[in-house]
Amino acid sequence: MQRRSIIIAATLLLASGAGVSAQSATQFGTFKQWNAYSHTENDGKVCYIASQPQDSKYSATISQRDPAFFLITTRPAANTRNEASVIVGFSFKRES
Repeated sequence: MQRRSIIIAATLLLASGAGVSAQSATQFGTFKQWNAYSHTENDGKVCYIASQPQDSKYSATISQRDPAFFLITTRPAANTRNEASVIVGFSFKRES
């Protein structure tokens, strides 16, 4: 579970475009298949909830892909609430 949390935190920070280290994301809760994280950027706190596909056919181990995530992000300082995003775990074909 600890390794999964580190992967999620690192992925979340990469997805946010933040210039902070993965160690600065703090997991502060879990509800069913969702994990909640926060970190602080220059303009304030950023909160995320993230989940991964629950069906094994989408597992990174089985499908030879990076982990996939569905995220909901809130940035109060930017007045951004409930912004949905997806990390698909693979590169799209050119011009697709």
